[in-house]
Amino acid sequence: MHYLTDARGIVISISMLAFSLTATGCGTTNWSDTARTGTEQLLISTAIDEAVGNIDFAPLSHRKVYLDTDPLDGSVGRHYLTSCLRQRMLSQQCIVKEKLSEADYVVEVRAGTIGTDRHEDLIGIPATELSVPV
Repeated sequence: MHYLTDARGIVISISMLAFSLTATGCGTTNWSDTARTGTEQLLISTAIDEAVGNIDFAPLSHRKVYLDTDPLDGSVGRHYLTSCLRQRMLSQQCIVKEKLSEADYVVEVRAGTIGTDRHEDLIGIPATELSVPV
């Protein structure tokens, strides 16, 4: 009899373990009121600030320059990048012109990539959507 009690205890323990593994899960929430999260915006703007801060426009100092941003059309953060470049050029005494015809030099802006990557590792049971009727 003692042997049967031990076997029953093992079966109950294994059943409880199996139930607890299937009854638990992880939930995640990713919510933003804007197209990009605040963290993504901060990462992109910081990367742009650092990249533009390394550009030396000194050879174009006191020269009439047109900033061509057409190649940036469709790029994430293009307005911020354009603004940072214009500020950097002005801080290095470039004479930034609004019209191509008024400039002696053209600075064409291109960006290979502007964005963030997302990588997640999961340890445990993945989150499952559960609909609860109200």
